[in-house]
Amino acid sequence: MSRNIILADGRYTWGTIFASGYYPWFDIVLNASHPATSAEYVWTHCFDPQSDNGDGDPGYREYGSLDPVGSGSTISYHEDWDLPWSGTFKWGSYLDPHF
Repeated sequence: MSRNIILADGRYTWGTIFASGYYPWFDIVLNASHPATSAEYVWTHCFDPQSDNGDGDPGYREYGSLDPVGSGSTISYHEDWDLPWSGTFKWGSYLDPHF
């Protein structure tokens, strides 16, 4: 999934929504030197199926990125997940502002 969003400068917690849980990964600060501005970003989140790692459980690699439109540094992460059970799961990514 990918979408363009406008984010105000400030501190955010970035995390994953998976199954019935919320998993905060880390805090990010956007444009701290210009505290009253906002910018457009491309926010991408993906779950990519991986081959079995030998334990019989399917695996997935989660990718997330936040790319400033025009210029700036991309912020990204990845996390590996094993699923010891089958079913339908809710997944996504969130940015929680702290201002």
